[in-house]
Amino acid sequence: MFLINNATIIDAIKKHKAHFNQRPSQINIYTVYLSRNFEEIITGTPETLLKILNGFFDKIKDDLVSLPISDQLKHKYVHISGIKKKSGKIIDVELTFECPISLRSFWDALDNHLGTNANIDYAIQALDNIDYQLKCHLDIHTLNRQKLSEYKRKSKNLRSGKTVTILASKLNPYLNERLITCYVECKAVFDYDLFREKSLEWCAYSLTKYVAPRICPYCNRNFTPVVVIDKNDEARPELDHFIPKSLFPMFAVSFYNLIPACHNCNHTKGNYNVINIDARGNLSYNISHPYLVEDDLSERKVFTIKNKAQDIGIFFDYNSQEKLQIALEPNLPFKVTNSLSIYKLAVATENGLEGYYSHHDKELITSLNMVRKYPDTAIESIVKLFKGEQQIITPQSIGNLKRSLLQMVIPENAKEETLGKLKKDILTELLMHLI
Repeated sequence: MFLINNATIIDAIKKHKAHFNQRPSQINIYTVYLSRNFEEIITGTPETLLKILNGFFDKIKDDLVSLPISDQLKHKYVHISGIKKKSGKIIDVELTFECPISLRSFWDALDNHLGTNANIDYAIQALDNIDYQLKCHLDIHTLNRQKLSEYKRKSKNLRSGKTVTILASKLNPYLNERLITCYVECKAVFDYDLFREKSLEWCAYSLTKYVAPRICPYCNRNFTPVVVIDKNDEARPELDHFIPKSLFPMFAVSFYNLIPACHNCNHTKGNYNVINIDARGNLSYNISHPYLVEDDLSERKVFTIKNKAQDIGIFFDYNSQEKLQIALEPNLPFKVTNSLSIYKLAVATENGLEGYYSHHDKELITSLNMVRKYPDTAIESIVKLFKGEQQIITPQSIGNLKRSLLQMVIPENAKEETLGKLKKDILTELLMHLI
């Protein structure tokens, strides 16, 4: 959510590019495609990685056209949504398609037209409109009147949304074999476990020394420095794979896919799939990317005060016990609210804000105390130092000094201070109530 923009990034990219030089073997159409795009995979921008992934999905679609699969699936957009493993080895790949109209109609009939014999007939008629091959892909070719209710119950999760997920092995065993071969080759070529080895001249430690920000770019709460005691005693932030390497191992060592992050954010996000695919098959990121300028929240107001405007003045009273209630700005883009939700930072609920940020009101009050702890007599004394003993002290001059004091504790660079964004948004809003 906060832009990583260190001056040494260009040098780091050069070293990263020079380190990786083993292209994937040209075994099948997928490894050939990755080999041809190797350099862009290693150092391509976040937008470039999306284009490469979109091209990879297009290769799957082209492969499907040449195979004896259901015509109702051919030419539909397709993407990879999961990997099946057994004893650590990949055994199958989950492919998600735009749902064919015939299948969507059948699912709608299941949800809305079961109960009477006439309605069951309607569902059976909808089932008959699905071609036999697609029924086989979905294991519903033996479905009959007696099994409809059981299938409805078991397929509840499958029927959500406007997509359908099918195992590659159910579509065609050769397709599944080619995808597995590609994934195995990716694991060998784009080897993140090897990249983590400190003995290498260029490794995860080297990269983080060049690019790691002071504060986690995801949460703005935890420090993420590289600590070097000596060459055998170092510590670094974790590297999050923005696009999960479990789903897309071709990006396991991509420079712009390795995000220095705190332990909490890295593990909270886990293998969450950050790829969004729209109705036309276009790809985008569904959470904010730390290397995309347009996703930087440094200058966008995110947090606001939930307390009523007429009650805000009480927060400038040092003896006040009123709790400062934090909320999210209305009409934030989905990418922003989804990011705050994925990292468990801030989620708007009926009961107010939930998440880590809902527990940071004390840190805000601590900053506010830089102003609140001064009694009016102390403020007046400071004003006299500037205006002279003989000058009349007015409420306006006292207010001006309080504003100046509050401005001093508002972070100038939110991403360089823990909770800097929260403090900047809330304290700036409080400052407006002093005017």
